[in-house]
Formats: sequence, structure tokens, C-alpha cells
Amino acid sequence: MPSLSDGDFYYYRNFYIDQPPQMAQVFYESLHVISFSLKIIFYFLERLSDVN
Repeated sequence: MPSLSDGDFYYYRNFYIDQPPQMAQVFYESLHVISFSLKIIFYFLERLSDVN
């Protein structure tokens, strides 16, 4: 594993400290995608159970 110099460490630390809104936005967008795909899956499962 490559070692980070102090400058790199502070860059990455400040990057993550300064970015909580963006990280939360990405998290919520992924939640929307997951829930949307789950809705599609359950829709097809209901249709399959209705056919039987």
C-alpha cells in the first residue's frame, strides 16, 4: 500500500471534510436507484404471480 505524504494526507482529509453534502447527495441518489430497481423487480414478480 503506498504511503501518503503529509500534503496528500491533508488534501484527502480536507477533501472528505469539505464534501459531506456531495457525499450525502451521492448516497441519496444511489438509494433512489436501488429503490427504483426494487420497484421494478417487485412489479415483475407480482405480474408473474398473477399469471400463475
